[in-house]
Parts: sequence; structure tokens; C-alpha cells
Amino acid sequence: MSTWTTARTQCCRVGLTLASMESVGKANCFSKIVSKFAPGTFGDFWLSGTDLDCDSNFRWCSMDRAFEETELRWKSGHPVKGLDCVYLEVRNESMLLATADCAEKKDFLCEVRKKATSQKAMQTECAEIWDITTEQIDLLLNASAFLATTFSLNLKCFLKCVGVEVGLFDIGSGLNSIKMLRQIELVSQEEPTRLQQGFVAHDECSGKKLDDECVTAFETFKCGQEKAPALLSKIVQNNFGNGTIFQPPTPCVPPPRTCWISNAYPCVKNVGHFALSAFLEDDSD
Repeated sequence: MSTWTTARTQCCRVGLTLASMESVGKANCFSKIVSKFAPGTFGDFWLSGTDLDCDSNFRWCSMDRAFEETELRWKSGHPVKGLDCVYLEVRNESMLLATADCAEKKDFLCEVRKKATSQKAMQTECAEIWDITTEQIDLLLNASAFLATTFSLNLKCFLKCVGVEVGLFDIGSGLNSIKMLRQIELVSQEEPTRLQQGFVAHDECSGKKLDDECVTAFETFKCGQEKAPALLSKIVQNNFGNGTIFQPPTPCVPPPRTCWISNAYPCVKNVGHFALSAFLEDDSD
């Protein structure tokens, strides 16, 4: 059992990161592990969530990603103002997020992606979360087969998961238009006809917004397959690197620090109680 800071250091020391429970899908996946090995999996476990240095603006520190309230399951009465670190309270038939004093000692969860290329590691993680097969993944890039297939909600959620991982889909707001337009410019290779085709497809596909974000991600992807399948395939390929994800021990990432990157990214406190503020993004790279 450790304080929150020590827990993060301990994970880092063996090439892991303090775990994040950033999505409903990941929480559901973990709950299956909890059920399988209960009651040994019951307890309170530190996660990477914290609002240290920025009251009420919780982030998943290991991922440097803001909390999205629609993806979270808080214990009643939480988060509590003044309690800066997030833990997972695991009980019989209950798995909820809660906040506590970072100096408290609790068990903790570490995580790491499986050894593979970054493409396969990311796919595998999203596939395991949503119980998707390799055959189903291959189907996604076959435009004619894709458009003739009926997809389960899990496969639609897999698309959302991958989209979020590569940064082209933002939880809570859908397609990241700025990054997608940059991708279109990149894969068009300055060919005016292909560039125009990509821009037209973006205009037609980017406005989709349904009640379920998994369905939104699917309908956006489907629209791209209909309007510009070759460009979409190239964008997908470009966003899956072939760098190797190593087994532990690996270099400590992120280095021990607070969740806020630097003074260039100031903490903007909320006007509303526990509402999330917009996080500045430097698009200069």
C-alpha cells in the first residue's frame, strides 16, 4: 500500500504507468477481471486521475487526458472538493471512482500495452476492451465488405476507441476536424483533385452527432468509406506507426511530475462546480 505519488513512482520503476479508467468500455473490461478473481480483487486502488495543481479539473495523469464525465462512474457524493487523487473502489458487484487525500495509503493498479508494433498494440488493446476479433478488424478497411455488413455496437465502440487513441476522435465532441483536415492534406500529396475530394468528404461526414458516441464514430467512418475510401484507408495506415511497444522494464513514461505539462499550459480553474475546462492545445507541431 502506498501514497498516490509513491504508487505512480512504483509503476514507473518497472516500466508501467499508473492505470487510467478513462472509458466505460475499459471499466467494463476490468470489471470482468474483478468478477473472475473475486474476492481477491476487492479493495481500494489508486488510479492516475488527479486534479493536483488545478482544483476540480481532473485529468488522467498517465495519459495526459481530461476526464470526460459521460465515461465515468463516480461513487455517490464524489468527487469531493479538496481531495485531489482518484482511486477505484472495488466491492462485490460495484466498481466506482472516488477521491481521497493523496497522502492516504492504498493499493494501486499499473498498466502497460502488450509487446507489439504500436499499430498492433493499440488495436489489441481496443479489441480486448470491446471483444473484437482480428477478422472483424480486417473487415473495417475493406470498403465494399464494410458497407455490406451489419455491425454490432461493440465493433462501433472499437472504432471509437481506435479513433480516440490516434487523436482523430475526441470524446464528447466527435471528429477532430483540425487534425483530420491535416491528414487529408498529407495523404492527398498536393494533388488538387484528391484534396478536393477529401475536403468534400470531410464536409459531408464531420457533422455527424448521435446520442451514442460509438455510433457517431461508426457513422463518421462509414461516411468516409462511402465518399473517399482510398483516402480514408491511407489516413488509417498513416496513423498506425510500426514502432515497437516493448515489454517491461521500459523507460519511465511519463517522467515523475504533476499532470500539467508546463507553465505554457496554465491551470484555468472552473467557473462551475467540478465542470471541465477546455485544455489548451498547441497545434504548431
